[in-house]
Amino acid sequence: MIKKPICAVLFFLMFAFLDCSKQFNFKKNSDLIIKELYYESWISGVKGGESGFNIHLTLEKKLEKNLEIQGIYFKQYYCELGNTKENQYLGHITTGSNREANSEVVPVVSDGVETTNLPFVLEGDDAVLVYVERKKIRYLKLLLIEREMKSLPM
Repeated sequence: MIKKPICAVLFFLMFAFLDCSKQFNFKKNSDLIIKELYYESWISGVKGGESGFNIHLTLEKKLEKNLEIQGIYFKQYYCELGNTKENQYLGHITTGSNREANSEVVPVVSDGVETTNLPFVLEGDDAVLVYVERKKIRYLKLLLIEREMKSLPM
């Protein structure tokens, strides 16, 4: 008769530990030294065209061999950050929100992937940088600053 309460307690503890594993812990101290991090909003010049964000990351120094930049979560999107120059990374998110009010919304295939199952809460211009450090995936919560994009004549 004692076995039933013990099983119930063990069952409860198992779910409590599983629930704790879902909580998200951000890296407090990182070997990454960020010199500059910002985003630019853009809108297509064509009615019904696309819109999105360009995300720019510049590091203070070259990455050590045990570090690798993966991508970034911003708004409800995730995109990979590609290395454009030494210490500089760039990501593109296409939101597709520059559509006509009565037009059919068609999913946009782009570098940025919309996701509704973020493992954390992002508000405003919060972002989460994903990188690999010593073969372990790390997450660093940051604040992106918006910069006005330079207009180019068409």
